[in-house]
Amino acid sequence: MTGSFPQRLRVPVLALALAIPPSLARAQDELADRAFVELALERTTVFVGETVPLRIRFGMDPRFRAEQLVAIFRQTLDLPLQVDAGALRSVVELRVVDADDGPTIACDDRVARVARAGTRGVGERTLDVYELATPFVARREGEYELPTPRLRFAWAASFTEDLFGDRVPQDRRDAALGGAPLPLRVLPLPLEGRPASFTGALGRHTIGAKAEPLALAVGDTLRLVLTIEGEGDLTAFAAPRLHGLAGFDVFGAVEELAPGRRTITYDLAPAHAAVTAVPAIPFAFFDPGPPGAYRVVTSAPIPLVVSGGARTGGAGGPDATVSVQPVDDIVATLPDTFVHAPRRVGLTSTLVALASPWLVAVLALAWIGVRRRAQADPLGVRARRAARRFRASRATGADGLATAFAEYLAARLRLPSAAVIANELESDLVRAGCAVELSARAARALHDLVASRYGGTPAATVAAALRALVDELEAAFVRAEART
Repeated sequence: MTGSFPQRLRVPVLALALAIPPSLARAQDELADRAFVELALERTTVFVGETVPLRIRFGMDPRFRAEQLVAIFRQTLDLPLQVDAGALRSVVELRVVDADDGPTIACDDRVARVARAGTRGVGERTLDVYELATPFVARREGEYELPTPRLRFAWAASFTEDLFGDRVPQDRRDAALGGAPLPLRVLPLPLEGRPASFTGALGRHTIGAKAEPLALAVGDTLRLVLTIEGEGDLTAFAAPRLHGLAGFDVFGAVEELAPGRRTITYDLAPAHAAVTAVPAIPFAFFDPGPPGAYRVVTSAPIPLVVSGGARTGGAGGPDATVSVQPVDDIVATLPDTFVHAPRRVGLTSTLVALASPWLVAVLALAWIGVRRRAQADPLGVRARRAARRFRASRATGADGLATAFAEYLAARLRLPSAAVIANELESDLVRAGCAVELSARAARALHDLVASRYGGTPAATVAAALRALVDELEAAFVRAEART
């Protein structure tokens, strides 16, 4: 339960800090057996990217709290205390997580609910102990010291009553207790044992899969839903890429996030009738342990019934190849038939007639060169003809536009259509020479088109706007080819 107490305190932290005299050393000695504050970690050695479950733990003598504490805010709190984590926030990005049940305190400039954590004996006293969960992500490797927050409160040794019967402190004292810093060591993820399918996931995870429909024809689409559950930051890693999934074309994916769960829905199509199942999908992650180690979990295979023959040109069929027609640019310029010379032959015509065999030979050699280059680089031919094929498409609906746009991008990137997945598209375009902003727009356009298949928000990219986007991309690709 996070952020359940969004209300802000009426007194800013800075104003409170200025109002309390800096008598930390004297207060530490005077109140050593009545209150404490510390940081708690299960492990002081963690890994880069790991979510560290840090807890701020504090305790107080219940009799001292009931008889001598003074409210420090106008707002009523169950415990009139403030945890000042400003110094700690300067080192790590904290995320305060409110407890499901427990008293309220002030944490910096907001109200938070803390969990009861038993008691602790300190000298002759028994202190009530509380914890505030403040996890953070270890962003950089190295060795650090985490400064312990200060526990701020006010107290008095004697009180009187006013006309309304309320207690009035006679000798108010402001306290700001601290604690020893906590050492933390952040290690890089090991290279040894790293699976090829690892995309950056840390923590402990499970994966599940379901698909529908389970009976379909070759070329029909099905939805494969992968659900990844676990701890840690579920947005910090790339979703599994399925462009190498045997027997299938992969057209795109959309994602949804929920607490502790990430769901990726892929749009697949079986490429031939020999497909009998969606195979098990592996998912690799690093389990920080201890001891830290890479692990791979897999989803269960999903049986399918596929009817129909092999689809021609499918990226996932057996012995699938990219079918590309060579560009016969020079041959296209030749006339279908030669024009007969007129009966009256002049000098110019005679010279042309004499040169024609040589001209035909030169053109034939050039045509042979073009054809050989086309056969040697079919993906290059496919890439150069991609924009022409897209413009020739008459697709207008979301499905047709998504397919045509994906085929254009795949051709230009010299990838099979199944490899164009939104999660990696932007970086693929940047590596191919497109500007970052243009790559982001292209990836978003394809994502919107694919998302509309699943009942999401209709794609805002209309056919005309998509054609303009392809024109921009084509110009970028041409410039990149000229540089190389």
